[in-house]
Amino acid sequence: MCQVSYPTVGAQKRPIRESLYQLVQSIPEDELDTRNQLLQIGADALAKAIELQPLEPEYYAGTGKLYGYWARTVDPSKFEQAVEFYEQAFQIAPHDADFRNELAQIYFEAGHHEEAIEQWQRALEIDPQYPVIYYNLGLAYFELGEKDKAEEHFKTALLLDPECEECAQQLELLEGDRR
Repeated sequence: MCQVSYPTVGAQKRPIRESLYQLVQSIPEDELDTRNQLLQIGADALAKAIELQPLEPEYYAGTGKLYGYWARTVDPSKFEQAVEFYEQAFQIAPHDADFRNELAQIYFEAGHHEEAIEQWQRALEIDPQYPVIYYNLGLAYFELGEKDKAEEHFKTALLLDPECEECAQQLELLEGDRR
């Protein structure tokens, strides 16, 4: 399966959340207990942050991202909690395209491609010039076998970001499939 792209712009705005995410990712996959413990510590810390600043959408989205990763790597039952935390972030910050992109990625990685597409389309309503979203939509349509839609989205991403090597590679793969 293709990997969706995480936004670099959003990462610049969210250094603490990204640092926690990178720390957890650095733990070897075979050390599930250590990974699970660190994820629980992160969840507890973010719960405390929410308690102290309940109107900060970053904490809800950060918790959603953490639970999404937890669901994908350790405990699939955490998936619904990931979605719930993003929904809480949207109540506070309904116009954050990065949050929509992140939730879509969680859906995509869990195999819920239709829900991912819906979230990415909502992100484009907020920011129609966001090349990462078009790229990710291309991947989702490709996974669903809708190659014409995938091609359309990869081309749009490449128009918006001519330096997008992944976009060019995906277009080449589509061309190879058609030969």
